[in-house]
Amino acid sequence: MSSRIAGIALAGVFAGALASGCGRGTAAEGVSPTPIPGCPNLNGYATCAASEVTEPFVPRPASVLLVVERSGRLRRVPPGAADDVWTALSTGLAAALEEPSAHVEFALLGYPSAMSSGCGEGCCYMLPANGAVRGPFGPESAARIVEVLLSDQPEGEAPMAAALATARQYLTEVDAPARGDAFVVLVAGGGPDCSAANACDAASCVPNIEARCPTAGNCCADAPAGCLDDQAVREQIGALGTAGIATVVVALPGAPSFASAFDDYARAGGRPSPTTGGAYQAGVTAAEIEATMTAIFDGLGARCEAALSDPLSSPDVAQVFAGCQLASGAELRRDATGAATHVVLEGEVCGALASDAPPRVSVLHDCATSP
Repeated sequence: MSSRIAGIALAGVFAGALASGCGRGTAAEGVSPTPIPGCPNLNGYATCAASEVTEPFVPRPASVLLVVERSGRLRRVPPGAADDVWTALSTGLAAALEEPSAHVEFALLGYPSAMSSGCGEGCCYMLPANGAVRGPFGPESAARIVEVLLSDQPEGEAPMAAALATARQYLTEVDAPARGDAFVVLVAGGGPDCSAANACDAASCVPNIEARCPTAGNCCADAPAGCLDDQAVREQIGALGTAGIATVVVALPGAPSFASAFDDYARAGGRPSPTTGGAYQAGVTAAEIEATMTAIFDGLGARCEAALSDPLSSPDVAQVFAGCQLASGAELRRDATGAATHVVLEGEVCGALASDAPPRVSVLHDCATSP
């Protein structure tokens, strides 16, 4: 992960009231108090140093690149649905973008790339980053994306790996955010194909795997564009992570054959669904897709940060507490030297920190033993 936005992930669960009081229970006899005043019942942290975050917390912006499948298979109508997948997706996603968070800006990358003359059957084509992405990030970007979504039509195959490589190029070379973090939100309707391999057998052919091959043979025998490109996707998600870019994975209806792979993508991307622990499940209807995407956007928009008065040069163990509670999703951000200089929080705790009676935020670090 790049030193520009690299973070030390901090585990823990933030639950209950955000207050400076202690949790329930009584400290065991002979246990030393913790370094946080007023929190005697947090056993296991007695040997840690504590630094209170005294600087104000401010919203941390997010630049979200939507990497959205627009392949021909999205014309299918899932069981129990009234509309085909593309209609539900484009309508639901457009609705979610109509009232975006004030701290989130968007750009759109469809795959395969839309061509003025049409992409055609079996198309795997991706334009270079400066032509493939509808950007740049800005206050008006969501409105432009809505217009594109509602006028587009699905076509071609699903070059997911190539799209993720294009996304990384865009976010690191073309339109890198000046402040805050960049995220990829990958919206996929099935297995990634368009493998660089010239041929594959039926076991590695996406139409065969998804049971949409009209014959009993290998649908990729004469159409190698349908060959699975799974490993390349994993590599591209890893490359995004190395560049400091987390990937959120959203599975559209019709992708059950790849449910396990999509969950793996989501975990590798660094921001799995808190409900499933893997990929977000979009739902079948436009309303369900809108709700899923709104929840993702709200989460990325509800993030805040504060500078540490004294940067931590090399913390062995670092935990962030709001009051006496571990803060879920907290991170310490490092600079180019590796020193931790900022605390990043998200969710309810950011709202509490903006209240009239914010909880005290403390960083426990350099513990003699792991808590």
